[in-house]
Amino acid sequence: MHDRTVLSGSSAVVGPKGGIRLERSLDLLPTGEIASRIIELRRLPMRVRVVRFTDVTAERMQELVARVRDAGGAPPGVNSTGLEVLFDEAQGTAVVLQHFATAEDLDAGARVFAAMDPGETPGTRVSVDACEVKLRIGSPG
Repeated sequence: MHDRTVLSGSSAVVGPKGGIRLERSLDLLPTGEIASRIIELRRLPMRVRVVRFTDVTAERMQELVARVRDAGGAPPGVNSTGLEVLFDEAQGTAVVLQHFATAEDLDAGARVFAAMDPGETPGTRVSVDACEVKLRIGSPG
């Protein structure tokens, strides 16, 4: 559960690990358009492990999605805050975004995923990046 406090047209959301996200809603612009919501991450930066795969088939992707759903989420030893799997069936590629609250959680999760059998992945792993989220515009999902 997140605590939400309204601060003069903005709201601050305190996450389960103590991170603070400041959300500001921009009002109606003089042109009559509504501006996008801007989300700034404060105090505790979020981390995302970005993994790119090739040689991904629709069947293998279906198996992966079913396995993750059946397991109820990340494997043991992975303290992630979220997961996104992007699939381009026409190109046979996938990008997996694994979200973490801290660099330490990301590093621990990376060790678990690196030890994973290649048959448990969507395809051939071609790159892995450990990123810090610097800006998010709009709400994910």
